[in-house]
Amino acid sequence: MRSKITVLGVLIFVLAFAAQAQKVKVGYDKSVDFSKYRTYSWVSDNSTELTLRRAAIMAEIDYALKQRGLEVVDEGGDLLLAATGSIGGEIGGQHQDAIRPVPADFYYPTATMWSGAPAAAGNYVISGTLVLDFIDRSTKTLVWQGSVSEKMDTEKHTKNTERVRKAIAKLVERYPPKK
Repeated sequence: MRSKITVLGVLIFVLAFAAQAQKVKVGYDKSVDFSKYRTYSWVSDNSTELTLRRAAIMAEIDYALKQRGLEVVDEGGDLLLAATGSIGGEIGGQHQDAIRPVPADFYYPTATMWSGAPAAAGNYVISGTLVLDFIDRSTKTLVWQGSVSEKMDTEKHTKNTERVRKAIAKLVERYPPKK
């Protein structure tokens, strides 16, 4: 009996940990008929720099949305799509705010924000969040918003790429909302 309880406890712990790997949240305007939206255009962020990572994420979002029946157009889409994101993380169990809005900023990942001294040993785990906002172009109102958070290990680049793909797919599979 004791071993069954132990196995059950371990199973619950593993499932709870796995469930936290990707956190997806979605909200939408329930009065909107989403079947009328066929196309979307990216909102211009006035940035002169399109990094390779950003372009890859946008391409992954475009691919996932195409699977859901939405087509990307350069301008004049039924919807405007704005994507934002943030990066934070922890090392050795200590939370680190590692948001780097400017690519040229220098950041030493093992220094704590309080002392500048290295944090406890361990892999640096990045926690990234992606937020997608769909705006009705004609009414200029937000009709759908979704976010996904994912943790990645800096030493597992190939696995991180797959995690990002899965996180985007998991988020986009909730569009259009099921009523």
